[in-house]
Amino acid sequence: MSLRKDQDIILGFVILIVSGILWYQVDAIEGAPAIMPRIFISMISISGAGIIIRAIRCMIKTGKPYQKMNLREFLWEAGIPGGVLLMTCLFLEVLGFYICSFILIIAVCILQNIIINKKLTLTIRAFFKIVLFALCVTGFMFFCFWILLSMPTPTGFLGI
Repeated sequence: MSLRKDQDIILGFVILIVSGILWYQVDAIEGAPAIMPRIFISMISISGAGIIIRAIRCMIKTGKPYQKMNLREFLWEAGIPGGVLLMTCLFLEVLGFYICSFILIIAVCILQNIIINKKLTLTIRAFFKIVLFALCVTGFMFFCFWILLSMPTPTGFLGI
């Protein structure tokens, strides 16, 4: 068994390489504006290293790669959420940032329910919890971007 065949190790190294390239780009920025990008790039690098460590530990314990994903699983776990995110980006100027964020959070929560349970098992109570969660997160984003940072976000036809 070769370490090269493990998808998680390859993913971890790709994340580390991309983080290095991003760090090199941010290194040209001087002063306070570079602090937040450096923090995010550091967290991404730590995640990449964690993925590699988890994969190696699993390979040592079980003798086989951590996770193999077929095309169907890839589409459910990455393709469909990626498509939902792409649709959100396409409708950002039409609907506005906050409405798109609200819809995106609901869609991702429902997709996670389908992925975990292998079918849609959403009760009305669970749906209302998802909507409440989406409202709270969207409200928090509004508070952070509009009130704390006074940062404009894309507005849609409703002006929101």
